[in-house]
Amino acid sequence: MVRRFAVDATKIVHETIDDESIIINTVTGVYYTAKGCASRLWIALAQGISAEELLPLVKLEHAKAVLLEFIQILLAEELLVLRKEGSPGINPPTFDFSPCQEQEIPVIQKFNDLQELIELDPIHEIDVEQGWPFTERPS
Repeated sequence: MVRRFAVDATKIVHETIDDESIIINTVTGVYYTAKGCASRLWIALAQGISAEELLPLVKLEHAKAVLLEFIQILLAEELLVLRKEGSPGINPPTFDFSPCQEQEIPVIQKFNDLQELIELDPIHEIDVEQGWPFTERPS
C-alpha cells in the first residue's frame, strides 16, 4: 500500500522561497525551516507524492532510512498527516525535483521563539462560516 501525505490546512501554513520552506503551526505557534533537500522533500510530500516515488530521487547513502526518518519527524510534529483513502487525486509536482545529493541530509529546524506572538495573531479568531474577525453570535 502506498502512503501519501497531506498538509492539515486548518492549522499549518507554509511558503517556499528559493530553496527554503517556512512552515508554521498556527495552533502551537511553533515554526520550522527546511532548506535545500529538506525543502524539496517537504514540497513533494505536501503535494501528495509518496515516499516510494521520492526514493529514486534521494541520492543519499541509506536513502530509504533517511527519507523515512524525515517523514516520521514531519508526522510527529503534525506538519503532515496521512492522506485519507478516496481523497482527490494527486497533482503532478509543481516544481522540478532536483535529487538530494550525498552531502545533503534533509534536516528540519524547529523554533518556538515567536510562539507567543503567533498564538496572539488574530487569525485564531476566524470562524469558518462568519469569517474574521470572529465575534460571539447573539444567543
